[in-house]
Amino acid sequence: MQSKQFLNVKTAALLVVLIYMIPFMLTFYHLGFTDIPPIFNSDMYLYLNMTHLSVNDAGNIISPWYGGEMNPAEFDYGRFSLSFMVFKAIFALCGHSWTLSLIMWNIVWILAIYFSAYYFFKMMLKEQKNLYPIMILALMYLLLVRTTDLKEVIALWTHIPSITDFPELNLSYSRQFFPQSAIPFLFLYLIFLVKLFDNQSLKIWGILLVLQFLALKTFPFLLALIWFLTLIAIIMMHFIDRKKVVWKNAIMMGLAFIVVDAIAWMSAGSAGSPAFKVAAFDFDLSKLSDMIGVSKYLLILFSLIIAFLKPKQGISLKVVVLSLGLASLTSSSCHLFLSSAFQIENHIYYMTDTILTIQMFYIAVILFKETRLTGFKRYITWGLFLFITLSGIAAGYSHYLRFIDQNKDITVIDQYFKEHQKDLGDETDILVMTPAYMPARLSPISLTLEHQFNILYHPDAHFLSSKLQGKPNVHKIRQAIYYYMIGKDMAWVEDAWKENGDFNLQEALTIPGLRLFLIDHNREWFLKKQHDEMKQYFDQVEKKASSIQALLGHYKKFIVVDYSENPLFKEDRLNNYLEYVHSTKKGRFTFKEYKLRDISHQTKANNE
Repeated sequence: MQSKQFLNVKTAALLVVLIYMIPFMLTFYHLGFTDIPPIFNSDMYLYLNMTHLSVNDAGNIISPWYGGEMNPAEFDYGRFSLSFMVFKAIFALCGHSWTLSLIMWNIVWILAIYFSAYYFFKMMLKEQKNLYPIMILALMYLLLVRTTDLKEVIALWTHIPSITDFPELNLSYSRQFFPQSAIPFLFLYLIFLVKLFDNQSLKIWGILLVLQFLALKTFPFLLALIWFLTLIAIIMMHFIDRKKVVWKNAIMMGLAFIVVDAIAWMSAGSAGSPAFKVAAFDFDLSKLSDMIGVSKYLLILFSLIIAFLKPKQGISLKVVVLSLGLASLTSSSCHLFLSSAFQIENHIYYMTDTILTIQMFYIAVILFKETRLTGFKRYITWGLFLFITLSGIAAGYSHYLRFIDQNKDITVIDQYFKEHQKDLGDETDILVMTPAYMPARLSPISLTLEHQFNILYHPDAHFLSSKLQGKPNVHKIRQAIYYYMIGKDMAWVEDAWKENGDFNLQEALTIPGLRLFLIDHNREWFLKKQHDEMKQYFDQVEKKASSIQALLGHYKKFIVVDYSENPLFKEDRLNNYLEYVHSTKKGRFTFKEYKLRDISHQTKANNE
């Protein structure tokens, strides 16, 4: 068999898994096995915290960062929590070890992506067993190389860089939870959609119904892609071969899709949009600039090539693959007339590399009549194998290199709190003040995985802050206190939200779901909204000591984690409210312990 002459499918899968373990192995080599898992991509600690949310007797969610209550109906991520539930099960099986659980999580989903793709790619081959080497290369390319990163990959091999300027490369599915856990459902849906056109049966429709429901509960942007994919494929197949479309079944199951998804979506409840409400429909051609890029040109090019190719394996497969490319372009175009708060283009982009690889492999299957590995073809095949493998290894090394300093910092902080656990006492009585995303690199979001104390402020905590109308925005109050404690004043707030202000700062101050407003036609209105809201809370903090006292009064001890050189928190601001006890230096940090100062006289004076 050709696969044995080149590389076994299972052996290739093992190689892919080992490459995904490279960042872990290199980090553990330098830091040892840590209780808090190392981070190699954005939002990982946010999602890990969401897998284990505490619920009080009233049924409300407790924020792991702030300790405040939130009605489950306000928790938008609760609408698609399937991956969180799966991680929780893996966590239990791994003896409640965060690090081991994350390793196993990666292995499970990487293999799920690999083998679901394998069965879909195998469907493309049918009797063309001689193309197995191409299929294995395609599978490895899918998992190890991002088409959208090809410029950086090529730059890597055209001039081998030194350690100091190693390019930023990414393994295709290193971003845990989203979209990693959604991709297997995409491949399974493609497999059964092809089967549907070859064998119209309600049983297959039922399987598709279940898969699209799982897509909704995993990653709703995949659901949008699936809806467009199915609609485009059915319409296209109707004009090509009407016998393959039973409209009665299609309409009936389409209604079932709508009912099931609507019930699943509405059952989670809703308590209003974050921060402020905006129009859902917002047509703006200026957003087109966000969509123009190499990936879109490739989608258009590959779709045109597929449209004119004559398939060898039947029309159903061609229609599904072509519809997939068109569905990606169609769903992305929704960005033009839907509010930027939906982040349509941003999230559909996560699946672009997967779709491009599917299209490339389909084109290769059509164009290559045979690939007997003799002579020059053997060298080409092994050359591609080495290119893909080494590029994957380089991407794994890049993840390690980019995050080693941050992982070192997180480990140092975690070790400090473990060593002083007995001295600190009840963690629920402690407030920890650490640098947030900006202007420092360190994020305190990981601390809540292993500890129960509250964090003064973190940008991502807004996801679990109550949005109920009429209630004070606790997240904004804490943001104001945080920036006050690092020495900012009202003049800084005014400068931050100017039209020509520092864009990076404006982005850092904006919650993720609303950042796209900074670059669309709503920018002026959005800056004013953000300015007015931050000014309201900052003015309250700056002028009334009672607003800070109201928060600090809930805690008995305060731990300020700050850089030993160039401290971020300002001592004069801290001294107004906190009384210094002692400090410890560890790594790059100083850990200062404070207790609450009696400021009743100051509170009275300020309030007067």
